Amino acid sequence: MHPDLKIIQNSLEELESLQGNSFLKEAYDELVEFNAQQRWPLDLANYRNTSVTLRQATDADPAWLYLQEASRDFNIYFQKQDLSVYFRLNQKILGLQAPQIRKIILSEHYPFPKPEALQEGFEMIQDFIFRKNYHPFFARLSFVQNLNSLHPFSDGNGRTSRFLLEHWLIQMSLPPLHCRAEIDFLTANPTNQIHFTLESFVISTLLSMKRSIEEKESV
Repeated sequence: MHPDLKIIQNSLEELESLQGNSFLKEAYDELVEFNAQQRWPLDLANYRNTSVTLRQATDADPAWLYLQEASRDFNIYFQKQDLSVYFRLNQKILGLQAPQIRKIILSEHYPFPKPEALQEGFEMIQDFIFRKNYHPFFARLSFVQNLNSLHPFSDGNGRTSRFLLEHWLIQMSLPPLHCRAEIDFLTANPTNQIHFTLESFVISTLLSMKRSIEEKESV
């Protein structure tokens, strides 16, 4: 195993420990009951508050149009996929002519794995998460957290990770995330100087979805 992938391995192992967390399982079950099988659309307006690129974007800006197109056309099931599937999603979200893999080592403040470890890291994530029947909600959050920690794309890793998570939540008849600052989403990234756990990411996401439901009911 590439030494840069140790932190991803540690993060993946948190998924195993969460399997016995009855408090979080009960919180998830209560949210499912609270949602009452409502079907949710992907609320693209939320992205204006979660992406520096989109914050000032108008409906005619290319970055906004690319996101709209991706939300209409892309469908990814939560199962083993080739890494190229996620590169095509990133390519569509950013409006790229071709997939762009990250080829640089990022700053010391964000010590993501070196580019040569990306394929091995992606295979590690998939092999771990799909080797057994983990809790479907915890497993999806773990996948997104670790994909973002791998940071395989040259740009748009946060946007692509969030899009993927919300896409999978909606497939499960769950609400998308409530509006939140971009950095709030990225704090789930365990490669930051502070180690943010999968448990904290699960709790934050549950609270975010609960706010989405409450706001919808109050309208």
